[in-house]
Amino acid sequence: MQALIDSIANILRVPGDYLRELTLMIPLSGARTIFILYFVALLVWVLTMPKSEVCGVLPGKKEPIDLRFYAAAALIGQIMIYSLFS
Repeated sequence: MQALIDSIANILRVPGDYLRELTLMIPLSGARTIFILYFVALLVWVLTMPKSEVCGVLPGKKEPIDLRFYAAAALIGQIMIYSLFS
């Protein structure tokens, strides 16, 4: 059984080493930019959603609440934190 496990590990080592080398070629500033752009894209998506998709009813409230403001505030906070501290 151990021989089978070792042969599978040896087969997967080649593409694994290739993918590792590819990820090491990405500069850290580029990775940081892609990471922050992900949250910017999420922010744009949240802000462009139709109102019917983002309204929610809370117990004790009579009218539905638009959740876009809270989601946008959370995403802006994450963008600021990751921009400042990464």
